[in-house]
Amino acid sequence: QDMWKNLINRLLWWRGVLDSCACGKRTRRSRFSRSGNRCAVILSPIDCLEPRLLLTFTTMIDNGPSANRVDLGVGGDGYTIDDISTSYVADINSMLDHMFASGEDPFPRYSKFFNTHRVDVISAQSGADVPPEGIFRDTALDASYYFDGTTERLLHINETKANEIVSTEMATAGFTPEMRLATINDSRYGGAGGQWASFAGKNSSAPEIALHELGHSFSGLADE
Repeated sequence: QDMWKNLINRLLWWRGVLDSCACGKRTRRSRFSRSGNRCAVILSPIDCLEPRLLLTFTTMIDNGPSANRVDLGVGGDGYTIDDISTSYVADINSMLDHMFASGEDPFPRYSKFFNTHRVDVISAQSGADVPPEGIFRDTALDASYYFDGTTERLLHINETKANEIVSTEMATAGFTPEMRLATINDSRYGGAGGQWASFAGKNSSAPEIALHELGHSFSGLADE
């Protein structure tokens, strides 16, 4: 079953790549020569990749109707097609296990009042930008350290892009996630709390960073 699911996901991904090339859309890494309604791809197909989704969304935890539950929407950045069904899911599960099983109250106490939904976003490259070090990754949500221009650990995403993806892919869900969390495929310590709570999914303290940033974004708490 997993083998067929992975095969279907890869076919859907390549269809998305070809669709992006055929309509002449471009990203910061795309280069086209265009004539009429046709475009010639100068680079390989992966270089014209836009943020694509494998499926609409996957409900990972279902504890009941959204009307009386808190819906947590989880996305990611810096995860390639090969990461989506492996390390991406593992990073999210690690965070969820800590949040609802071994983390600090109130989440374990009220775990049955939360639903969790995952949106699979593909990036062309792994990791996040580190501008002062000249490191720039081609990712779907523009994840970057030094998000404010000065603070290394301030790791965040383009919330406008993330919200657009959630609005599109969960348009038929019948609910809007009250909590929004983004795992970023990088090991350097970092995170941020805005409308989205973001965290470095590969850092050894990733689950604790996620909980801290959720305190900002969902609960409106300041730092200690």
